[in-house]
Amino acid sequence: MSEARTLFPSTPPSPTKRRQGRSPAFPFIPLNKALERAETFRIAEGGRPRHFTPLAAACAAWKVGVKTGPGIQTIAALGHYGLFEFQGKGETRAARLTDLAFRILLDKQPNSPERDKLIQQAALTPRIHAELWAKWGADLPSNVTLETHLVRDGNFSEPGARDLIAEYKATIAFVKFGKAANIPPEITVEDEGHKHLSSDQDIEVGDFIQVEIDGALALEGPTRVRAIQEHEGRVWAFIEGSEAGIPVEQAILERKGSTDPPRLPEDKSQIPPQLGTRREVFALDEGDVTLTYPETFSSDSYDELEAHLQVFLRKARRRAMTTEEAAKRILRAFPHSKAGDILSPSSFAGKISLPGVIADFGRYMDYALQQGWVEMEDREYRLTETGLAVAQST
Repeated sequence: MSEARTLFPSTPPSPTKRRQGRSPAFPFIPLNKALERAETFRIAEGGRPRHFTPLAAACAAWKVGVKTGPGIQTIAALGHYGLFEFQGKGETRAARLTDLAFRILLDKQPNSPERDKLIQQAALTPRIHAELWAKWGADLPSNVTLETHLVRDGNFSEPGARDLIAEYKATIAFVKFGKAANIPPEITVEDEGHKHLSSDQDIEVGDFIQVEIDGALALEGPTRVRAIQEHEGRVWAFIEGSEAGIPVEQAILERKGSTDPPRLPEDKSQIPPQLGTRREVFALDEGDVTLTYPETFSSDSYDELEAHLQVFLRKARRRAMTTEEAAKRILRAFPHSKAGDILSPSSFAGKISLPGVIADFGRYMDYALQQGWVEMEDREYRLTETGLAVAQST
């Protein structure tokens, strides 16, 4: 296979719209690894599967969990390279091999120019790969130059840029040296008595992580991962005490957690009330308020209940004011901002001292969104004129 720049198509891709503060999506494994795992999936599903397969079954073929980082990243990578296509959402999401994948995997000729061209096509399918090839071709600059370009011009985080550089160079090396004729079997490693795919950072539910944003640690200490999900080709970790997702490339594995299964609180609203009691449910925008009480009670008990409810309402009002004040304090950290500026956790880290503000950034900004202080555009919070007035208030 030629090493000249004409190895890949020379037509530059259309510009990519970049997001500020988080790395654009890219495959977390090089193409040769993606092809290995596509081949493992093909064999496990019967050799020429044309049906959609549940993601859990695909991950079982690779000996990884469907909700682990390696499982989610492998599925996303095969999608990036055009080897997987998907249908459904959430728990019903399924995948199958594409025609491109079959044409590569079923071509067993020792030397196949047609297969080499298809592998080149797969290597350029990720948008960032096509952009880097159009800019530098096979003559890549130093890692420092690449990282500077990705961070400064491509809105990558530093860890994300380094991960992409390693993956991209491995992909280009694989295609350049024509290793498509022999796709080796999966490489596994032994870990605590079971096999799984090799991974630099195998973050799973229950592990404790730290978060690095623009070179600074964002959490007060290691925090437990409560869920891992894939969204729009990227893998996100969700930690206890926060509803906002964290890109896994910003997560630092501090220590492995326990293997105890996660607990799901019992939904008591579906349990009929006990005999002699009644239940009232009040629907609020944020969720339901459920009150269970005896069918009959004395006048003294009524007075006690009224007093307790008044205390509860006072606490609820203080909590609501706390959320409002926290949102205002975030905006006031930017007195010199202008309408349209993007607000992110990394942009205000260190400017205010509000306990838990990084972890609860999404909740506070959702409140600001409801008040019209910010607008949501392309999954980013942008300051409005109204929000600017709040930011500049005292």
